Amino acid sequence: MKIYALLAFTCIAASTACAQHTELSLQANTGLFSFGGESAERVSFIYNTRTNNPYGKGSGLSYGLAAELKKATRRNQILGIQLGYESLASNIKINEIIIDDMIIEEQGNTVLRNQFINVHPFFGKRFNAKYLPFDVTIGAEFGFGLKSEEKLSVESFDLETSHDHPIPDLDFRLRIGLATRIKQLGFQAGYSHGLTNYTAEMEGADRENYSRMIRLGISYTLKRSK
Repeated sequence: MKIYALLAFTCIAASTACAQHTELSLQANTGLFSFGGESAERVSFIYNTRTNNPYGKGSGLSYGLAAELKKATRRNQILGIQLGYESLASNIKINEIIIDDMIIEEQGNTVLRNQFINVHPFFGKRFNAKYLPFDVTIGAEFGFGLKSEEKLSVESFDLETSHDHPIPDLDFRLRIGLATRIKQLGFQAGYSHGLTNYTAEMEGADRENYSRMIRLGISYTLKRSK
């Protein structure tokens, strides 16, 4: 995967000579983060103050910041790279609490928040460039895991706990995106499809949980040059 990132950097650098425009922007985004795969669930239970399966199909509050360098060639081809930070939260509902041999039916939820440094090299095509630029892009996304924290809450049972959770060193994803710009203000939308199994190294279990992210964002172009 490091080789792919290096190739992407090389392609971007090599395109400088034929680039029509170079654009540097800052971005802020939010969206819907969740887990997919055979083991991701919408409902789980708590066993001795821990969530049995914290990898939820529901979404929590997610946000991120990024800097992006993008080049558009004379043929309206797009090459670029994005570097940023994201805090991504999934959500799973709780319907039971198990303490020793006692089962208590209670309603709650667990939020699993994962923090990443993201590197996203991409390429694509710019349409309607003379009037309102509309970019369609695709590329790899390398999410370098920083921290994962599980927070569970059952208000009626007066139960709130949090603890650190394992996070992959690298979450490799495929990402597609749409972007447009009016003067210096831009708008983005995209989808990331994770290929890294978060529970691949879990002992005594054969589970599959993969990240999914729908993004919406705004950007401000700091510099645009020929």
